[in-house]
Amino acid sequence: MTAGPHVEITSFDVGPEELTDQLPVTARLLRMLPGPDRPDYALAVATRPLRFTSTVDALAAQGIPVAGLDPQCVHVETDGTVRATVFGLVMAPRIVGQALHPTMVDFPVALAVVIDPTQMRDPSIDFSKCSYVAVAFVTTVRSDGERDT
Repeated sequence: MTAGPHVEITSFDVGPEELTDQLPVTARLLRMLPGPDRPDYALAVATRPLRFTSTVDALAAQGIPVAGLDPQCVHVETDGTVRATVFGLVMAPRIVGQALHPTMVDFPVALAVVIDPTQMRDPSIDFSKCSYVAVAFVTTVRSDGERDT
């Protein structure tokens, strides 16, 4: 899959209310990247920023270090709350063996938000830079955000 196809995240099967309130989200798929556990992750960029809230402890439990993250994207409050503005998304087919394709309609994917923007230039997925957030459903749309009929 080359850069350019757009998808719309239409809903979540399982996901945080904070992100559900921001749906639908349109994103442009940039490229496919291998991960440590499978070869079929897609890196995408949202057309508008998403607000993501977590805690230092929750991110640490996922192996995501908060120290050193870009302060323009991630703010750590004194109580340990982490507020991030994210554009980067990582998705993979929910069922191993299935593949993202040009005619997806409510296609289930595992979705992560990119906490560390350096992930956007990395050659493979680094789970210490991304936070898994949801099982989402995506539909392929045109670059103007409209679905093909």
